[in-house]
Amino acid sequence: MLTCHERAQALWVHLWLRYVPENSVGKEADFRVRWFNGDGEASYFSDVVNVPDMQIDNSAPAEPYLDVQVTDNGVGDYTFDAVAHSTAMNMVRFVFTGLASNYDGDARPGQTFTANETISNGPVEQTVTITATAYSSNGTPSPVATFTYVIPQDPNVPD
Repeated sequence: MLTCHERAQALWVHLWLRYVPENSVGKEADFRVRWFNGDGEASYFSDVVNVPDMQIDNSAPAEPYLDVQVTDNGVGDYTFDAVAHSTAMNMVRFVFTGLASNYDGDARPGQTFTANETISNGPVEQTVTITATAYSSNGTPSPVATFTYVIPQDPNVPD
């Protein structure tokens, strides 16, 4: 069985994007693409697509992908393995929270974020909430992808 991280990597093995950190608003640009097979052999370039007046898309990005696997280790410990990413082309920032290795910063479409943490049960039940949100360049958020899990109270601790 593949881990969350391996599944995310398998999804993005053949995705290559080019990012140019330049303000191109109002400028004219030409675009073309080519495809590569598993052996690295390239297709011919596509026809050129001309965009005479570049604009910024600050609509809300699509909800990110969030996959969380919880393993009950059988001794009151629960291991959380989480993977998140967004394919929204207008995403420039990503926030991934809820586990020890949170992320809040620059991001590109297809970039994968992973986190894991083992949490022990205690005298009261605990709710673990993991979220992922993508943002456009003016701060417009995507819908929040949310995963919630309740760790039961330690049965050996009296109420």
